[in-house]
Amino acid sequence: LQGDYIRHVSAVGWFIVILLTTVGLGIVWQRLSIWKAALLSLCVFAIPAVVAIILFQSRHCFFPMVSSDLAIVLAVMAVLIVNYLTEGREKAQVKRIFNRYLHPAVVETLTQNPENVEMGGREIEATVLFTDLQDFTSTSELFTPQQIVELLNEYFGLVETIIFQHDGMLDKYTGDGIMAVFGAPIESENHALHSARAVIGFQKLSKMTIEKAEKPVQFTTRVGVNSGCLIVGNIGSPNRMDYTAIGDTVNLAARLEGVNKIYGTQNLISETTYELIKTQMICREIDHIRVKGRDAALRIYTIIGEMDIVDNKLKEALSLHDDALKLYRQRDYENAILRFQEVLQLVPSDRVAQVFVCRCSSLLDNPGLIDAEGIFNITVK
Repeated sequence: LQGDYIRHVSAVGWFIVILLTTVGLGIVWQRLSIWKAALLSLCVFAIPAVVAIILFQSRHCFFPMVSSDLAIVLAVMAVLIVNYLTEGREKAQVKRIFNRYLHPAVVETLTQNPENVEMGGREIEATVLFTDLQDFTSTSELFTPQQIVELLNEYFGLVETIIFQHDGMLDKYTGDGIMAVFGAPIESENHALHSARAVIGFQKLSKMTIEKAEKPVQFTTRVGVNSGCLIVGNIGSPNRMDYTAIGDTVNLAARLEGVNKIYGTQNLISETTYELIKTQMICREIDHIRVKGRDAALRIYTIIGEMDIVDNKLKEALSLHDDALKLYRQRDYENAILRFQEVLQLVPSDRVAQVFVCRCSSLLDNPGLIDAEGIFNITVK
């Protein structure tokens, strides 16, 4: 009667507002945690009712509350479906990539938080470990190809257990050895200590015997370990990519594994790794060397074991070895020989002492075997 008719809001205006609202909700669901996004969505869901009441009372303007709420609900459902499908793909990708490298429990943790795994290259602090089987060529001559494969498979099963028990990533198999990384893809401050405990696991493995074709086989595992900066990520061609580690830290770890042959040791670690574990592991300094292809020299050590294994005989042998090493570096080769021989009286099978007795004897006639800084240059890889 008064000409005060109920009006409808502009369809174009309503559409723009709803479009902006749904886009905003989509961004919110991508950025916030699920609970925060859900709470905010409930608040937004109530807004059309409030707007409808205000517009009707103040301007007699009809606002499509039901349509607006339906649009918001559909927008949230669409975002949830997209998130579910995207997250499913991410989890599947993480599982597919890391199933080969990590313990299943670690893979499950990664799939719960796939956003924590950066597939592209990134630089991290980690520890790399390489292994190789000592005298495997001569051992393989005793068996048929089928038996060799069975032996290696059994051995690698034990190796995998050691790596996974100490939170390592089994990067790749290298013939009769492996490469493992500690501190990737999940970064860890204790990467060096985990690798050291894996080394102790390999020491125990070297004492085990595997039976094959009624022949006992004892696999002695040589290990090289180095810590430092390295690059991890998916590396390869478009047709085949592997999650792996590259860099000088990796190369040096591989070289140290081979240096074991010179000293008759089962494991060698770099001074970088030693500095990270020296308060928790008993280590023996071996030498000051320069490997082929690197200008920088480094001190190398071998891991003896955990701190609680020290006995009086071991203490005495390590003390004598340290004294002998000091005499050797002072170029007092005659007295160094006497000290290394004292080590051999305590531990007759000590290959390191045997090596240094021979080297000191050679240095008496040829001092140029080591350089002016007392560094032994290794000329073979």
